[in-house]
Amino acid sequence: MRVLLLLLLAAPAPVLGASAADCLRIGVTSGALSSAAVARITDRIFTQSGSCAEIISLPSNRLTQLTESDQLDGEALKIADYIQQHPNMMEVPTAVMHLTGSLYWPDTAAEPSGPTATIGVMLGQIWPRRAAQERGAAFFEVRGYDQMIEMTHLGRLQGFMMAAQAFTLLRPHYEYLAQYKSKAVADIPLYLAINRRQATLVPALDKAIRAMTESGEIDREMKAEDR
Repeated sequence: MRVLLLLLLAAPAPVLGASAADCLRIGVTSGALSSAAVARITDRIFTQSGSCAEIISLPSNRLTQLTESDQLDGEALKIADYIQQHPNMMEVPTAVMHLTGSLYWPDTAAEPSGPTATIGVMLGQIWPRRAAQERGAAFFEVRGYDQMIEMTHLGRLQGFMMAAQAFTLLRPHYEYLAQYKSKAVADIPLYLAINRRQATLVPALDKAIRAMTESGEIDREMKAEDR
């Protein structure tokens, strides 16, 4: 099993090596705090299921382009809404993990909601956009967690949304985040999405995910320091 992390943003269809045809092309979003852990977990799922995967690490918008042009065999880890928007994809039934989506804001301010509030969300993420709209607030998309934290600190945003697990990793880098308030706004099940042409692999992949969940392997991998 090989993990190939491709960080090239310009090439429309990278050449992945001599044995690339032997493995499925599985996209993992680059730039997130847990990208390396997600790549390792995905690699292990395919290994345990008896398959082979090459991990294609690119920004979410580039992965979407590759999925829509049918150049990927799957993506990890995606919410159900994203998968449903792509008819050529299907989810492996068992969620690989569940995250808690939370709203964060300075303790000196009121909880952001309503038309006067603008909430920072990560570009390409669906759940925070929906959660902001459910609160009647506007949302502003950014390309990185640091950007929306700093914009909130400067008062340009009234708050931001991210997975609680990501906030825990970021908090030590910004002393003032210790005083921020938070509110859970979404449960986020994340699935392995597979191109329908690979549908015969779904039972084995689902079995592997369930085994890794029951053994605690996925939780251990997510808690491990990225290496």
